[in-house]
Amino acid sequence: RPAHRSHAERVAEVCAASQRPEERPNMHQKLLKVLDRRFKSPVRAWPTVLDPKAKGKVTRDQFLLSCSVAGFTGSSTALANDLKLNASSSVRLRDIAPEAIKEVTGFKIGALEQLKDKHGPIIKQTEKTRRLTEEQFKEMCKEARFRGSPQRLFEHLSLPGHDKLSTKTLRVLNELQSDEKALVATLRAQAEGKKAAKEKKRDARAVPTNQDCGEQAQKIAAGRAKRATNAEAAQIIKDFQRHLCRKFGGLGRAWQLAFDADVDGELDEEAFFQ
Repeated sequence: RPAHRSHAERVAEVCAASQRPEERPNMHQKLLKVLDRRFKSPVRAWPTVLDPKAKGKVTRDQFLLSCSVAGFTGSSTALANDLKLNASSSVRLRDIAPEAIKEVTGFKIGALEQLKDKHGPIIKQTEKTRRLTEEQFKEMCKEARFRGSPQRLFEHLSLPGHDKLSTKTLRVLNELQSDEKALVATLRAQAEGKKAAKEKKRDARAVPTNQDCGEQAQKIAAGRAKRATNAEAAQIIKDFQRHLCRKFGGLGRAWQLAFDADVDGELDEEAFFQ
């Protein structure tokens, strides 16, 4: 077992085993409802919690444990039986969400190439990646005469945590022949992007190394020395101005009597110090 079972779970499994097949609740459908409720789509749940390392497949035990993390409270044994998983089985996205893959396939065949905006066909916009809102995507699907559910497609393909659909996702979906591989590749790219963003944020908060601290200390010391020099120079000027005011009664009189007696309007450095 991937996780410790409570007494209630063991009792539920015993009861489920004693029921006739037609009387047992379908754990696969229960799992899909949980994933839809928490993540809006099993496709979005796959990279978020079921396959966070983006390997494309997970072991049976890893899958059952991840289902518990995702909020599934049903019988793990019954779920494995519904999905026909044995101890050595691997689980892929198509095993838990074949309907989602079918919906994506219908969209790819029926509307993806016709999807466009004021910049032209989406799949040909390779120079710049944009993020579409749900309303923008629905309007594009309407113009492309897509007969499926744009809302469901948006839930499958949009970026987890952003509620935006990247145009890069649509390009990847169009380029790969296998729809499942296209979905997995897209999910992997999203997971890697999310991981890179986390690492960047973590590095920004990281404690600096000794070398970084030394360089920062030097910059701080240099800044302090510069400010001290400027402050000293400013104080010297103020003291000089006070001296002139005391002796001549003002800076204007000091200039006329002591510095510019010939009324030239200017004074060179040598004459000033003399």
